[in-house]
Amino acid sequence: MISAEAIAKSLGGKRLNDGSWMARCPAHDDHDPSLHATDDKGGGLLVHCFAGCSQPAVIDALRRLGLWPSTGLDRRPSRRVQWRRP
Repeated sequence: MISAEAIAKSLGGKRLNDGSWMARCPAHDDHDPSLHATDDKGGGLLVHCFAGCSQPAVIDALRRLGLWPSTGLDRRPSRRVQWRRP
């Protein structure tokens, strides 16, 4: 099962005080961590690139690294993407 912690640690990220994670976004040449990842209370996983990468670009990059599932996505119209764990 993929978690915010697993994604962030795989990308060399760090935990924030609120329990969420920041890491370098794999969708662009990220010098400062811009990918925010958090597990929500409903069992989902939220990711957001503050540098402006699109949802498909972030998800595709995470998939190429084996850090995002190939099914079970709930795509939203915003730049935030939520994956609900089965």
